[in-house]
Amino acid sequence: LSVPGPPPMPPGAEREADAMRTQLAHLLLLRPRQHSELASSLRSFDDESPPPQAVQAAIDAVAVRQPATLRDAADAYALRPGLERYYSPVYPHLSTEDHQQALQRLPPAGPGGAP
Repeated sequence: LSVPGPPPMPPGAEREADAMRTQLAHLLLLRPRQHSELASSLRSFDDESPPPQAVQAAIDAVAVRQPATLRDAADAYALRPGLERYYSPVYPHLSTEDHQQALQRLPPAGPGGAP
């Protein structure tokens, strides 16, 4: 049995931007998060914090802002509709429990839930 992995990453800055978007999409599939939580989760390939403009571009690409509520004092970001399809069951930066939670949050695959 072979499980397909994520597609090969493009080289250079685009590879790093794609990696940031992938990381954020997986985190947001689990639950909405505050901007500071998303930004602090990102590291570049040299283990440094990426530039703020790159972080914001990655967040804007995969997330929509939800206004603060009585329960949450700060705005939160949720995964953009339709981006659940980028979930990878072999993504290495989530725990087994996180993968199980993510799978439960995925929409049905087709009409009536059939693949």
